[in-house]
Amino acid sequence: MATANATDTPPVTFCDVVADFAHSQPHAAAFTFGDAVTTFARLDEAGNRAARVLSDLGVTKGDRICFLGKNHPFYFEVLLGAARIGAVMTPVNWIQAPPEDANILGTAAARVAIEGEGFTDMLETARAQAPMVKRVIGLAAPDFDGPDYASLRDAADPTPPATEIGLDDDALQLYTSGTTGRPKGAVMTHGSILSSRDADGGEGAQREWQEPVEGDVTLLAMPCFHISGTGTGLTTMIGGTNAIVLPEYDPTKALDLIENYNISRIFLVPAAIQILLNHPRAKEVDFSRIQYITYGASPIPLELMREAMDVIGCGFVQMYGMTETSGTIVALDPEDHVPEGSPKMRSVGKPLHGVEIKIIDESGADVPVGAVGEIATRSSKNMSRYWNNPDATAETIDADGWLRTGDAGYLDEDGYL
Repeated sequence: MATANATDTPPVTFCDVVADFAHSQPHAAAFTFGDAVTTFARLDEAGNRAARVLSDLGVTKGDRICFLGKNHPFYFEVLLGAARIGAVMTPVNWIQAPPEDANILGTAAARVAIEGEGFTDMLETARAQAPMVKRVIGLAAPDFDGPDYASLRDAADPTPPATEIGLDDDALQLYTSGTTGRPKGAVMTHGSILSSRDADGGEGAQREWQEPVEGDVTLLAMPCFHISGTGTGLTTMIGGTNAIVLPEYDPTKALDLIENYNISRIFLVPAAIQILLNHPRAKEVDFSRIQYITYGASPIPLELMREAMDVIGCGFVQMYGMTETSGTIVALDPEDHVPEGSPKMRSVGKPLHGVEIKIIDESGADVPVGAVGEIATRSSKNMSRYWNNPDATAETIDADGWLRTGDAGYLDEDGYL
């Protein structure tokens, strides 16, 4: 397939990659949503226009832009536009209650919020507790009677903004689940985003299942407020391939798309795989075009894995990572998935290119191979910090760059985690 960068110079931002694809494969599909197709040329131009819209609203480098809504290609346009002026997309979990959303709006100090269809009341309730939000734009939201993103975008200047952006600049802020307290904003830079997709690693950096292939079509079904959703969209943007976007996971619609489109890759959490297999039509659908299903976020029972391998019949890849690592850092390759089970299938696999993993005790000292301890990781994929939370950052990332995951695990003699 066409490569985003025709020179040996690595990209500085993920925006550079999109711009390069807009020149090398302008008519290739970047996103598909229903009958609407966004080409890479259109995505690149829309990103420039979105940057102008945000600038006209007073957004400057370092500002956070909050988005409350379900998945939509316009979200990725705004993400791209914000990144081009050094602003930071901060999606809000629409499953949460308004007080939790108000906390995110407040801690992000966002002055501009963008809402999707059906979220006017939720956002207004949250804004009552987050008065710093001064401007709201509707994104494909006919129920919102304020400014419309698409109208503003189409009237904006399409020339690229002049803001200088580097690898160390913030690009994305995702909030953790908050299982140990209030959610914290994990800040990802352009460098960590590119590294997490191995876009800067050179020849041999990617495993076979990671490599984008001409004609790849990915089903984007997980929510964009989570690293699995936004991360999938970033992966296809950086890989130069097409993502078919579902507003939210729906097994019936997913099966329809699998039947009618050449979908080759899907990321699903194990519960979503179970729901798909339980669908009455699951055993009637032709899954032969699917090359890989990647899964993560929780363990998968062996019986479910066997059923998935039997019904879908593609390669499976287990992923381990977290918001704080910009996504996947360890993966169990397809060849390690065997239906009869094996010791390797009880692991999450081996570290990806450039990722260091060690197991430590409570004092931070390394433990022997096979001994259980806390998983720590170091790589350029790690977040830069927790937003406006230096104490939590210091507790998580040490002076040598090791990030404590809070997860327990062990390494075997072959380096499997």
